[in-house]
Amino acid sequence: MTDNKFYVTKERLEELQKELETLKTEKQIEVAERLKRAKEFGDLSENSEYSEAKEEQAQVAGRVFELENMIKNVAIIKKAAGTMARRWRAISAACMNPRRNGATQWNR
Repeated sequence: MTDNKFYVTKERLEELQKELETLKTEKQIEVAERLKRAKEFGDLSENSEYSEAKEEQAQVAGRVFELENMIKNVAIIKKAAGTMARRWRAISAACMNPRRNGATQWNR
């Protein structure tokens, strides 16, 4: 993957780290147990439980890779003060009326 920065708040970083830890411990163990049980059913070529467990294992591994990359390239930002509605009003108030000087005005 690229070395792009991922801009997150400190709180979001903690959430990502918690998710990663859960996936690497609990979820991987759970999937490994499912694979073990599915193998006991015999013929893997016609074993839907095994196929589903392998697919879930790949999804978990992909998410672990994604989270590790994000955490490695994280840049902490502070939460912005105010709500989106206040920001939207400020932006639209700064726009000019479309009848004057050809500028556009966004709907509020």
